[in-house]
Amino acid sequence: SEQLRELMIEAVKSQTLSDVPIGMTLSGGLDSSAIAGILAHQVSAPVTVFTARNQGNRYDESAYAKAVTDHWKALGTLEHHFVDMNDMSVSGHLLPSIQIQGEPFGDPSIISHLLIMEQVQQRGIKVLLGGQGADELFFGYDSINQTLLVSALKTLGIQAFRQQAKGLHMDTTSQLRVLLSAIAPALSSTLRRKSRVSRRFFINRELLANVHE
Repeated sequence: SEQLRELMIEAVKSQTLSDVPIGMTLSGGLDSSAIAGILAHQVSAPVTVFTARNQGNRYDESAYAKAVTDHWKALGTLEHHFVDMNDMSVSGHLLPSIQIQGEPFGDPSIISHLLIMEQVQQRGIKVLLGGQGADELFFGYDSINQTLLVSALKTLGIQAFRQQAKGLHMDTTSQLRVLLSAIAPALSSTLRRKSRVSRRFFINRELLANVHE
Protein backbone atom coordinates (compact mmCIF):
# COMPACT_ATOMS: atom_id res chain seq x y z
CA SER A 1 0.00 0.00 0.00
CA GLU A 2 1.02 3.63 -0.36
CA GLN A 3 1.24 4.04 3.42
CA LEU A 4 3.64 1.10 3.77
CA ARG A 5 5.73 2.47 0.91
CA GLU A 6 6.01 5.87 2.60
CA LEU A 7 6.96 4.30 5.93
CA MET A 8 9.71 2.26 4.31
CA ILE A 9 11.08 5.25 2.43
CA GLU A 10 11.21 7.29 5.63
CA ALA A 11 12.99 4.45 7.44
CA VAL A 12 15.61 4.22 4.70
CA LYS A 13 16.09 8.00 4.61
CA SER A 14 16.63 8.18 8.35
CA GLN A 15 18.96 5.14 8.21
CA THR A 16 16.88 3.38 10.87
CA LEU A 17 16.79 0.17 8.87
CA SER A 18 20.30 -0.81 9.89
CA ASP A 19 23.69 0.46 10.95
CA VAL A 20 25.37 -2.31 8.95
CA PRO A 21 25.37 -3.08 5.19
CA ILE A 22 21.96 -4.05 3.80
CA GLY A 23 21.26 -6.80 1.29
CA MET A 24 18.10 -8.09 -0.30
CA THR A 25 16.75 -11.13 -2.08
CA LEU A 26 15.13 -10.54 -5.46
CA SER A 27 13.02 -13.06 -7.35
CA GLY A 28 11.72 -10.69 -10.00
CA GLY A 29 8.18 -10.90 -8.62
CA LEU A 30 6.07 -7.87 -7.75
CA ASP A 31 6.86 -7.79 -4.03
CA SER A 32 10.65 -8.02 -4.09
CA SER A 33 10.83 -5.87 -7.24
CA ALA A 34 8.92 -3.07 -5.50
CA ILE A 35 11.34 -3.20 -2.57
CA ALA A 36 14.31 -3.14 -4.95
CA GLY A 37 12.94 -0.05 -6.68
CA ILE A 38 12.46 1.80 -3.38
CA LEU A 39 15.97 0.92 -2.22
CA ALA A 40 17.51 1.90 -5.55
CA HIS A 41 16.13 5.42 -5.15
CA GLN A 42 16.65 5.96 -1.45
CA VAL A 43 19.95 4.39 -0.33
CA SER A 44 23.35 5.96 -0.78
CA ALA A 45 25.61 2.94 -0.17
CA PRO A 46 25.29 0.05 -2.66
CA VAL A 47 22.92 -2.78 -1.73
CA THR A 48 23.89 -6.33 -2.68
CA VAL A 49 21.00 -8.11 -4.38
CA PHE A 50 20.87 -11.92 -4.30
CA THR A 51 18.99 -13.99 -6.87
CA ALA A 52 18.84 -17.75 -7.32
CA ARG A 53 19.69 -18.81 -10.86
CA ASN A 54 19.05 -22.20 -12.44
CA GLN A 55 20.08 -21.78 -16.06
CA GLY A 56 18.37 -24.06 -18.53
CA ASN A 57 15.48 -24.81 -16.20
CA ARG A 58 12.03 -23.68 -17.35
CA TYR A 59 11.29 -22.44 -13.84
CA ASP A 60 14.33 -20.18 -13.75
CA GLU A 61 13.16 -16.62 -13.00
CA SER A 62 16.55 -14.93 -12.84
CA ALA A 63 15.88 -13.09 -16.13
CA TYR A 64 13.01 -11.20 -14.46
CA ALA A 65 15.23 -10.27 -11.53
CA LYS A 66 17.96 -9.08 -13.89
CA ALA A 67 15.43 -6.91 -15.74
CA VAL A 68 14.63 -5.19 -12.44
CA THR A 69 18.23 -4.33 -11.56
CA ASP A 70 19.00 -3.39 -15.17
CA HIS A 71 16.13 -0.90 -14.99
CA TRP A 72 17.81 0.89 -12.05
CA LYS A 73 21.39 0.37 -13.24
CA ALA A 74 21.99 4.06 -13.91
CA LEU A 75 21.54 4.84 -10.20
CA GLY A 76 24.43 2.53 -9.29
CA THR A 77 22.89 1.48 -5.96
CA LEU A 78 22.07 -2.18 -6.66
CA GLU A 79 24.88 -4.75 -7.01
CA HIS A 80 23.38 -7.93 -8.41
CA HIS A 81 24.80 -11.27 -7.30
CA PHE A 82 23.45 -14.49 -8.82
CA VAL A 83 23.63 -17.71 -6.81
CA ASP A 84 23.97 -20.75 -9.08
CA MET A 85 21.66 -23.54 -7.94
CA ASN A 86 23.89 -26.05 -9.70
CA ASP A 87 26.29 -25.53 -6.80
CA MET A 88 23.69 -26.89 -4.40
CA SER A 89 24.08 -30.39 -2.98
CA VAL A 90 20.78 -31.80 -1.76
CA SER A 91 22.56 -34.41 0.33
CA GLY A 92 24.82 -31.76 1.83
CA HIS A 93 22.17 -29.10 2.44
CA LEU A 94 19.13 -31.19 3.37
CA LEU A 95 20.03 -31.97 7.00
CA PRO A 96 21.09 -28.39 7.86
CA SER A 97 17.87 -27.14 6.25
CA ILE A 98 15.78 -29.47 8.39
CA GLN A 99 17.67 -28.48 11.54
CA ILE A 100 17.28 -24.75 10.86
CA GLN A 101 13.64 -25.04 9.80
CA GLY A 102 12.74 -26.99 12.93
CA GLU A 103 9.78 -28.69 11.27
CA PRO A 104 8.96 -30.68 8.12
CA PHE A 105 8.68 -28.74 4.86
CA GLY A 106 7.31 -29.77 1.50
CA ASP A 107 8.96 -27.26 -0.80
CA PRO A 108 12.53 -27.92 -1.99
CA SER A 109 13.03 -24.18 -2.42
CA ILE A 110 13.78 -24.16 1.33
CA ILE A 111 17.03 -25.98 0.54
CA SER A 112 18.02 -23.54 -2.21
CA HIS A 113 17.21 -20.69 0.14
CA LEU A 114 19.86 -22.02 2.54
CA LEU A 115 22.43 -21.82 -0.26
CA ILE A 116 21.54 -18.16 -0.78
CA MET A 117 21.84 -17.48 2.95
CA GLU A 118 25.32 -18.98 2.92
CA GLN A 119 26.32 -16.50 0.22
CA VAL A 120 24.79 -13.66 2.23
CA GLN A 121 26.77 -14.70 5.30
CA GLN A 122 30.02 -14.97 3.34
CA ARG A 123 29.60 -11.36 2.24
CA GLY A 124 29.16 -10.20 5.83
CA ILE A 125 25.61 -8.95 5.36
CA LYS A 126 23.56 -9.00 8.57
CA VAL A 127 20.32 -7.32 7.42
CA LEU A 128 18.40 -8.79 4.49
CA LEU A 129 15.21 -7.47 2.91
CA GLY A 130 12.88 -9.37 0.64
CA GLY A 131 9.30 -9.93 -0.44
CA GLN A 132 8.69 -12.99 1.75
CA GLY A 133 5.33 -12.93 3.51
CA ALA A 134 3.61 -10.45 1.20
CA ASP A 135 1.36 -13.12 -0.30
CA GLU A 136 0.13 -14.04 3.17
CA LEU A 137 -0.49 -10.40 4.06
CA PHE A 138 -2.15 -9.35 0.81
CA PHE A 139 -4.01 -12.58 -0.05
CA GLY A 140 -1.81 -13.63 -2.96
CA TYR A 141 -2.55 -17.34 -2.62
CA ASP A 142 -5.64 -19.00 -4.11
CA SER A 143 -6.32 -20.83 -0.85
CA ILE A 144 -6.64 -17.50 1.00
CA ASN A 145 -8.90 -16.08 -1.70
CA GLN A 146 -11.16 -19.10 -1.42
CA THR A 147 -11.45 -18.64 2.34
CA LEU A 148 -12.46 -15.01 1.81
CA LEU A 149 -15.01 -16.05 -0.80
CA VAL A 150 -16.60 -18.51 1.61
CA SER A 151 -17.10 -15.63 4.02
CA ALA A 152 -18.47 -13.40 1.25
CA LEU A 153 -20.89 -16.12 0.18
CA LYS A 154 -22.21 -16.54 3.72
CA THR A 155 -22.59 -12.83 4.47
CA LEU A 156 -23.21 -11.12 1.11
CA GLY A 157 -24.97 -13.81 -0.88
CA ILE A 158 -24.53 -15.66 -4.13
CA GLN A 159 -24.49 -12.60 -6.40
CA ALA A 160 -21.57 -10.97 -4.55
CA PHE A 161 -19.78 -14.31 -4.54
CA ARG A 162 -20.17 -14.69 -8.31
CA GLN A 163 -18.88 -11.18 -8.94
CA GLN A 164 -15.81 -11.66 -6.76
CA ALA A 165 -15.08 -15.11 -8.23
CA LYS A 166 -15.28 -13.62 -11.72
CA GLY A 167 -12.89 -10.84 -10.72
CA LEU A 168 -10.42 -13.47 -9.48
CA HIS A 169 -10.77 -15.46 -12.75
CA MET A 170 -11.72 -18.50 -10.67
CA ASP A 171 -12.55 -21.62 -12.65
CA THR A 172 -15.72 -23.67 -12.16
CA THR A 173 -14.01 -26.37 -10.11
CA SER A 174 -12.66 -23.85 -7.64
CA GLN A 175 -16.05 -22.16 -7.36
CA LEU A 176 -17.71 -25.49 -6.59
CA ARG A 177 -15.05 -26.13 -3.94
CA VAL A 178 -15.88 -22.81 -2.29
CA LEU A 179 -19.61 -23.54 -2.43
CA LEU A 180 -19.07 -26.92 -0.80
CA SER A 181 -16.94 -25.32 1.95
CA ALA A 182 -19.74 -22.85 2.67
CA ILE A 183 -22.64 -25.29 2.51
CA ALA A 184 -21.07 -28.45 3.96
CA PRO A 185 -17.76 -27.59 5.66
CA ALA A 186 -17.43 -31.00 7.37
CA LEU A 187 -17.81 -32.86 4.07
CA SER A 188 -15.40 -30.47 2.36
CA SER A 189 -12.80 -31.06 5.08
CA THR A 190 -13.19 -34.84 4.80
CA LEU A 191 -12.74 -34.81 1.02
CA ARG A 192 -9.65 -32.60 1.27
CA ARG A 193 -8.14 -34.92 3.86
CA LYS A 194 -8.75 -37.99 1.71
CA SER A 195 -7.20 -36.20 -1.26
CA ARG A 196 -4.08 -35.36 0.74
CA VAL A 197 -3.76 -38.93 2.01
CA SER A 198 -4.11 -40.35 -1.52
CA ARG A 199 -1.12 -38.26 -2.61
CA ARG A 200 1.06 -39.76 0.14
CA PHE A 201 1.11 -43.30 -1.23
CA PHE A 202 4.88 -43.17 -1.67
CA ILE A 203 5.59 -42.28 1.97
CA ASN A 204 6.41 -44.97 4.51
CA ARG A 205 3.24 -45.99 6.37
CA GLU A 206 4.96 -45.99 9.75
CA LEU A 207 5.98 -42.37 9.18
CA LEU A 208 2.46 -41.41 8.11
CA ALA A 209 1.00 -42.97 11.27
CA ASN A 210 2.79 -40.33 13.35
CA VAL A 211 1.60 -37.37 11.27
CA HIS A 212 -1.30 -35.37 12.70
CA GLU A 213 -3.82 -34.08 10.16
